[in-house]
Amino acid sequence: MAPAQEERIPIKSAADLAYYFQTIQDALAEKETEDSWQRLDRALAKLEAVAKGGGYKFDEFVYHMKSVAEPLTSALLSERTRLSGTAGDVLASVAPRMAERFEPLVNVYVPPLLQICARTNKVALKRAEKCLQLVARHCKLPNILPLLREASKDKYAGLRAVSVACMVTLFESGASDRLYRKAAEVEAMIASMAKDSNPEVRQNCKKLFQVYIDLWPERVER
Repeated sequence: MAPAQEERIPIKSAADLAYYFQTIQDALAEKETEDSWQRLDRALAKLEAVAKGGGYKFDEFVYHMKSVAEPLTSALLSERTRLSGTAGDVLASVAPRMAERFEPLVNVYVPPLLQICARTNKVALKRAEKCLQLVARHCKLPNILPLLREASKDKYAGLRAVSVACMVTLFESGASDRLYRKAAEVEAMIASMAKDSNPEVRQNCKKLFQVYIDLWPERVER
């Protein structure tokens, strides 16, 4: 039986952070197979423990998160529910802690989360949506909007619905001042999605429009 995984690994210096990330990176270098996936899962759990132990506070954390982007993304997209779930747990722990400092990682980790939302596996979809909602709510970053806008045009209704729901959360998060310069784009998206064939997308679009009215009534009154 594998030893119990630590929930938090205290990180007290940049040297500690570099040491643990090197061990994690080495462990994640394996290809996913029937024999290796549990070791990969444990390495990802260690990564989450490093973040929870304060690793995210160091400036170098962004660099290290980029260094494991390929294996972490691969695990996110795995068909193994447990491995994919553990990878999602890493991002669900990291993003809220980093808040606005997550910005350099948006284009690295948000696209695969959106990709999962186009799948038929409802468990994986809900996990990915949870991560995306956390990014939208706690990071409050305008650079997620173009990714959500593109996803709102996807042929899969589930992905379209998630993307609009995340837009609602983003606008409710307090990022409206930084999003104002994209108001015209948002208006175009609302007009397009209001006619969507999927009722959930239309319902989420209605919520987005209400948030938009509450934030910028002067634009509606023009």
